[in-house]
Amino acid sequence: MKVAVSVVALAEFVHRRGDIHARLDGRATSLEGVSVQRKLQRDRGEHYQRERQLIEVFEVSGITIEVTGRLDGCDLTAATGVVEEFKTTRADAELAHAHQGSAHWAQLKLYAALLARELAREENAVDEWLLRLLYCHPDTLAAFPFEQHLRSGELDEFLTRTLA
Repeated sequence: MKVAVSVVALAEFVHRRGDIHARLDGRATSLEGVSVQRKLQRDRGEHYQRERQLIEVFEVSGITIEVTGRLDGCDLTAATGVVEEFKTTRADAELAHAHQGSAHWAQLKLYAALLARELAREENAVDEWLLRLLYCHPDTLAAFPFEQHLRSGELDEFLTRTLA
């Protein structure tokens, strides 16, 4: 059997936590999200890659799982690779992170894990990663970053556990 799943759907299905009734005031539309992301990415360096497509196929318990996604942005020019995920909201960034951070971090870690695997196949392996989750206000363009440093092995373990 073959199953196709997006990184977002996989992250939300496996790693979403919290109250199912929790609501955040200040939602932004998807169009606002795209606009804010593009504006904020303009300040990134010339080597910054936007909207990088990722795809990987796994065999898990006799099931073929195709995982696909498009990470918001990355920079692979330094010894530590940087992967960013932008989330647009009018809600308080700390509150948004508290309510939705588990799924958002899972999404970001899965993107980084897929990217690390792709680079290792191309013999451009990166072992150290800076993952940056940014909650961005669509009206002020204020960005509130949360960061984690992980190694490729940790990302691969996370990916393996998530798929299992």
